[in-house]
Amino acid sequence: MADKKQNGKNNKRRNNGDEDFNPRFRKVRKKVCPLCADKNLVLDYKNAEQLKKFTNDKGKILPRRATGACAKHQRDITLAIKRARQIAAGALPLTKVEARSPVTIAANEIAEGKVRAC
Repeated sequence: MADKKQNGKNNKRRNNGDEDFNPRFRKVRKKVCPLCADKNLVLDYKNAEQLKKFTNDKGKILPRRATGACAKHQRDITLAIKRARQIAAGALPLTKVEARSPVTIAANEIAEGKVRAC
């Protein structure tokens, strides 16, 4: 009786004659580099939508194991993201614009002759 139940369970699983069959562990399909797979795809640092695939929500570069890129293209991805970051940082003013103090304004007016010094 116990043999029939056990045989019934084994029949439900498809082990295809594999002795090391374990339903908990499936063979993971190897990731293919998205840049190697599509030869027409060119990585461009100006294309933000394309670079979003290779960054997380904080803007960090995803590792190879997450992107599935090969070593060569991962270096290209990193370079493109860093270039895009440089351009984005360049759009911001590098020097702080300070408000002119009243002393500076008064000194300039005296120098221009608009106001006489006492």
